[in-house]
Amino acid sequence: MEREEMATDKLIGACGMLCGNCAAYKATQTTDPEELKTLAEIESGYLGAEIRPEENGCDGCMTVGGRVGHCVPRCTIRPCALSRGYQTCAECDRFACEQLAALLKEEPEKIAVLAGLRAEK
Repeated sequence: MEREEMATDKLIGACGMLCGNCAAYKATQTTDPEELKTLAEIESGYLGAEIRPEENGCDGCMTVGGRVGHCVPRCTIRPCALSRGYQTCAECDRFACEQLAALLKEEPEKIAVLAGLRAEK
């Protein structure tokens, strides 16, 4: 099944991000102009650069050919997984590499997601 066709609870970024729970993903999918405006304001503050609502949009971290959030250009996990042909780091024989382990220290909720995916293998 293509990633775009999956239910939102199955949209998972390489690092274990549950895209269906992400504000950027939700705002994009609802196309609510107020949500997109609020998100642009939040991201502008976070990134230290002006983000206009029409520039915002995300169809999920691992989407190919779709819109991806402003975090993606700064992400080092996603390109690593894609270069190895993986949807998530749970598939990698180097799990959890130093790069991923550093992120998981900051965002421990992703550990359970990735551990669950590894258990399904």
